[in-house]
Amino acid sequence: MAFLEWLQRSDLSIWVGESPSLWAYPTILTLHTVGLALVVGTNTVINLRLLGAGRRIPLEPLKTLYIPMLVGFGINALTGVALFVAAAEFTGTKPIFYFKLGFVFLGLGTAVAIRRAVFGNQEALNRPIALGTKILAVTSLILWVAAITAGRYTAYIN
Repeated sequence: MAFLEWLQRSDLSIWVGESPSLWAYPTILTLHTVGLALVVGTNTVINLRLLGAGRRIPLEPLKTLYIPMLVGFGINALTGVALFVAAAEFTGTKPIFYFKLGFVFLGLGTAVAIRRAVFGNQEALNRPIALGTKILAVTSLILWVAAITAGRYTAYIN
């Protein structure tokens, strides 16, 4: 608890949480939303394609979506830390926040597993989508919805 108190009294916390500057909380929150869109949006495109949507779209070009996904994760990591620091005592004591982080890391792990299963082997791109891969795609979609939901509930649930 002392660490969370120290974080919340830090210069970064005060600037993010209390500054009237548009570059503080409003911009950081907006960038966090953009990062979320990049991560979850690209994951969703890949997952839906694996589940049969857009069957005419070849899988191989979708591998390039991992680049914006990684950029989005970087943006969210940086902005997420800033947002956390601004409300460390409030957020850091809530179990729902840790559920959110768990869902995010499980979602990222699932994205890595899908990348390996689908794009790690040229032969896999030419075969029908395996049931295990489809299960990973559904799991990924569920995890990202859970992460977003838990993130939103952090402000409302103790």
